[in-house]
Amino acid sequence: MRVAFDIGGTFTDCVVLDNEGTVQVGKALSTPEDFSNGALNAVADAAKNLGLGNEVELLAATKMFFHACTVADNTLITRSGPKTGLITTKGFGDTILLMRGRTTEGLTETEAFRASTQSKPEPIVAQPYIEELTERIDYKDSVLSKLFEEHVGSEKKIAQRYYLSREQIREMALHGMHFGGHSYSHPWFDWIDSDSLNAEIGASAEWLRQIEPGPWAFAYPYGGLNPDAPKIFRAHGFMAAFTTQTQINHTDPYFIGRLDGEEVARARHENG
Repeated sequence: MRVAFDIGGTFTDCVVLDNEGTVQVGKALSTPEDFSNGALNAVADAAKNLGLGNEVELLAATKMFFHACTVADNTLITRSGPKTGLITTKGFGDTILLMRGRTTEGLTETEAFRASTQSKPEPIVAQPYIEELTERIDYKDSVLSKLFEEHVGSEKKIAQRYYLSREQIREMALHGMHFGGHSYSHPWFDWIDSDSLNAEIGASAEWLRQIEPGPWAFAYPYGGLNPDAPKIFRAHGFMAAFTTQTQINHTDPYFIGRLDGEEVARARHENG
């Protein structure tokens, strides 16, 4: 399956293309308080139109997921978004202020000749909110100067300060704290093949096995779902896996939904 959706100011539209080339659509009202809810509702509508049980079943079978956002275009056009800053490579701080991209496209010859005399729109990021930092990448995408080390410090020292060591994790486990898996190198599960998925989950299980015996729970990196995941989870000793989908009822222990604590608190407040 390939799924694409676009979030508009009023409606969110979803289009699904299956492996046979059949197209199905879904539609839902956009949800300005959290646009992701409207997106999931549109996916759920498409799943229903396909005869599937719910959006989880559709997403579990999805190999590619496209996202467009008309509401973001509207925000840029109306300049109604929050105050925005820009961190960019040193020497490129004035790029968006210069506005040199296709300045004469769509103009007549006379208009194009006089284009340089016309006023430019206000930049989407004001100059005081643009900060330049040193980092250089060559034509092979190799980092020539490291931004992190120059402006933050040694990655090893930062890790020692802010992350738990293996010994600390093992001690917490001995005192009743349970740990679960979250992959080994944190890839999008819906972007990797079955062999890579097995390697990721297997490496995570091996690391956990040094801390405490299974079975363990798992949380999908980035919420990316993969239909091959459940059988691989079972093979490596994971008893359950949590998605990022907002859902209470579930039938598959390897696609368990979650509830946002803030949303629950807000609902309780609104309902008294």
